[in-house]
Amino acid sequence: MIDLYSRALDLTEDEELRRKIRLQRGLALVELVDYQGASEELRVLLPELDGAEKLDALIGLGLAEVWTERDAEAIVVAEEAIDLAEELGDETGIPAALEMMSEGLAMRGGEGDLDRALELGDRALELWVPGARVLPHTHLLHLHANTTAWRGEYERSAVLSRRTRELAEDVHSADSLLRGGGLEAVALVGVGRHEEAIAIYDELFDLARDLGQPLRVLLNYSSIVYREVYDLEEARARSAEALEQSAGMQFGMPKQFAGSDLIQTHLLAGDVGSAQAEWPERWESAEHATGWTTWLIAGRLMSARAEIALEAETPAEAAEFADRAVEIARRTRRRKYEARSLSMLGQALARLGRPEDALAALRSAVQIADRIVSPYARWNARAALGRVASELGRDDEAASAYGEAAKIVAAFGATLAPQRAATLEKSPVVQEIRSA
Repeated sequence: MIDLYSRALDLTEDEELRRKIRLQRGLALVELVDYQGASEELRVLLPELDGAEKLDALIGLGLAEVWTERDAEAIVVAEEAIDLAEELGDETGIPAALEMMSEGLAMRGGEGDLDRALELGDRALELWVPGARVLPHTHLLHLHANTTAWRGEYERSAVLSRRTRELAEDVHSADSLLRGGGLEAVALVGVGRHEEAIAIYDELFDLARDLGQPLRVLLNYSSIVYREVYDLEEARARSAEALEQSAGMQFGMPKQFAGSDLIQTHLLAGDVGSAQAEWPERWESAEHATGWTTWLIAGRLMSARAEIALEAETPAEAAEFADRAVEIARRTRRRKYEARSLSMLGQALARLGRPEDALAALRSAVQIADRIVSPYARWNARAALGRVASELGRDDEAASAYGEAAKIVAAFGATLAPQRAATLEKSPVVQEIRSA
């Protein structure tokens, strides 16, 4: 396709026709996932365009800037696109431009950015004209599904991801199809539908191989299923392969997440030493992250650092890291990590002789975990509360927390295939819950 556009350019000296061909070639590069090439092509062309053609170029350029993780550039392009779309009265261009602004803000992740990103994304979905600008629409659905998942709205994320897959199939977009399916499975994990998620991943892996698509993003997505059922060998293998496949990749999220996931897997396996040894390298790498990863990975790693300190360092250090992790999670609306970090904070405060503050943090973790639905988060939050309440002699509260955790584990285990249910039962936290 690109070669044909380039040959067409060689065959004409008509400047108006050449601009049209260059625009079509730049937009084709977006469709073909050559985002860096699209950005370079469209940026050079933009000053020569006006009207509807300029709006098309801005929308294409905005997508390219989003997927090359340049939040500041994406926001500037989105502002120009919104102004032009409103000036032209283009009812298909306005929601596409709003979408770009939503994702630019979501990438930046500053104070209030995530709330504004959700608001603008919702507005873009409301205004979208059916059948118009289909490729940007698939990106909006997928990226907005990400925003809702990060906030713990897993059921809504699953719906948006399913729509992404359906639309991607209609336009034969392999990249959007695989991303949408991968995120749908992550969202299903968030509501405890792990077997459904595994079935989707198996299907997507086969499809990716048939299409000759890289597996790193799917590997990265899928490791969470196996961590949460404590199949840690499989989880570790997937994260390690994702890390290897992401080496040298310009889009940094898969590499950063795979490294963070490996640390979490070490902790689940009780290998605190490996997690402690690897954490500084992961944190240093995160300091060079771009786009969404800048704030997503910071929260993940700081929560893991609090857990490392709780297990291997002083309670004061654990409380300090947990406080920092809670602050990051709240600023970026990451309820999952807020609950996890509050659990770490509560355990640290108990060891520092602050029982009431400890129990308050642990109870808050339970409440947040309940709001995000995830069985894994709910039983872990209750296990931490039960552990500390027992240590403090609050036997009734400990019995209640452990009893509720046992019911959650039992209900979740009943949804798993027999071999996975058996693996879960052998995990340290479930053994603790059962014993208590």
